[in-house]
Amino acid sequence: AESRLFVRELAALEPVVVVGTEGAKQPFWSPDSKSVGFFARGKLMTMAVDGGAPVTIADAPDPRGGTWSA
Repeated sequence: AESRLFVRELAALEPVVVVGTEGAKQPFWSPDSKSVGFFARGKLMTMAVDGGAPVTIADAPDPRGGTWSA
């Protein structure tokens, strides 16, 4: 099965898949927690957690993790 990112409201019992994150790995939050960065399909990508399409930032054929600071 292909990996994906999920989010869960604190008051909810079930997580919800973040559409567009197929193949995602090594996720990390933006400083304001409104976006998430992740690696997928050999790329570094970001997307807003509340919706929208992922945005490719750069090629990342050998990801080693990420962090997002102000």
